[in-house]
Amino acid sequence: MGGQGLNEHDMDTESIRLSMTMLDEVLSGKPYVEVAASHGVTRSAVELRIKTLAKRLSRDVGIKGMDASGAVFL
Repeated sequence: MGGQGLNEHDMDTESIRLSMTMLDEVLSGKPYVEVAASHGVTRSAVELRIKTLAKRLSRDVGIKGMDASGAVFL
């Protein structure tokens, strides 16, 4: 799996939890490359997971000041 080719419709509960964990690590200051290495995925897979999660959150609950299309710029 590794997150490659992930889109917001493919995210199951475990995948969402993993993406949230990755986002939390990045927001805590851990570099993307370090987060990727600790989860056995590529840096781009971490970026994709975080963007997919942000788009889903924006769509489902709303993020003040951001629409779903804005998530691609994270």
